[in-house]
Amino acid sequence: MGISSEYRVVAVVDRPRTDGGLLTFGQTVQQKATATLNPAPASVAALGAALPLFATAISNAKAMKGTKEALTTARQAVVDALNQLKADTQTFARKQPPDVGKQTIAGVGFRVKKVATRNRLPLTVGFGGLMGTALLVAIAAARDATYFWEMSSDQKVWVDLPSTMKAKTTCTGLTPATVYYFRFRAQTRKAMGDWSTVVSYIAR
Repeated sequence: MGISSEYRVVAVVDRPRTDGGLLTFGQTVQQKATATLNPAPASVAALGAALPLFATAISNAKAMKGTKEALTTARQAVVDALNQLKADTQTFARKQPPDVGKQTIAGVGFRVKKVATRNRLPLTVGFGGLMGTALLVAIAAARDATYFWEMSSDQKVWVDLPSTMKAKTTCTGLTPATVYYFRFRAQTRKAMGDWSTVVSYIAR
């Protein structure tokens, strides 16, 4: 089955290891998110509320004993808020074109990572194994379906090929070095589907 390669952008939180670094990072992200995300999600306010408590916990840990647990709790609140803000930023980005989504993620202060996605093509056409043949493979429409195939040399006049009960067929009698166009549609128990995207193929 043919695959088309695309990509999507995701947000990555490069969280500093030190408490001071995490506090500064959180403050920067909170400010940038407020300016970038409109409307601002609730996670921006949650981060804004967690940061002062974290700053206080850091100060108390330096001055007083027995405050380690409070610092751990305050730190985790900031981490949780950052993770939720990352998820919310990702939601914003997915509604935008990849380039714009990339700018949104970077604008909030997160690192941008490209993730490749692979999409199956509705129809692929390849060499059928013998001179003048082509193998057509479609995405299965249902367990029980009838597939109707058509071929054209100019995309104006279409010639019916034998229908099949499987999502593939072989077309014979093609002239080598000639461009042909193919499409299909499937009929299931529910309805007849629309014609697929036209795929071109240079016969061998």
